[in-house]
Amino acid sequence: DNFESLADNQRIATIALSVFTNPLLGKLANLLAVLSMFTSFLALGLALVEMYEFDYKLRHRNALLLTLIPPLAIVLLGVMTFVKVLGFTGAIAGGLDGIIIVLMYWRAKKLGNRTPEYSLGKNYLIGSILLMMFSLGIIYVLWSYFF
Repeated sequence: DNFESLADNQRIATIALSVFTNPLLGKLANLLAVLSMFTSFLALGLALVEMYEFDYKLRHRNALLLTLIPPLAIVLLGVMTFVKVLGFTGAIAGGLDGIIIVLMYWRAKKLGNRTPEYSLGKNYLIGSILLMMFSLGIIYVLWSYFF
């Protein structure tokens, strides 16, 4: 019942813990959360930098900038709460993943030379509908957050 009385930025479990229990417990939980997010950011960031360097042949400096500027811009602009950032990035990443999966499937069907154990058709109609759905989802999320 008390959870509904919290503000949007207090509905994070570790912050709510400090509101409803001992503040020291909340601070320790927040420290653990920050360390968890930092190690995840560090691992994913290093993987992204290496992807830019090795796959796209970018210089290390440019790869670092492409990795660090988007999250830094989100923080510095301060336009979203943590929960909204999770929803926004999840919708964009999920939409892009869906688009990439459909395009990879079509490409593998076109260029693949191995006979698979089980095969689906090229399904251009279903793939096109999925591409349109994912694209419209990304556009909707961008529109709803920025306009």
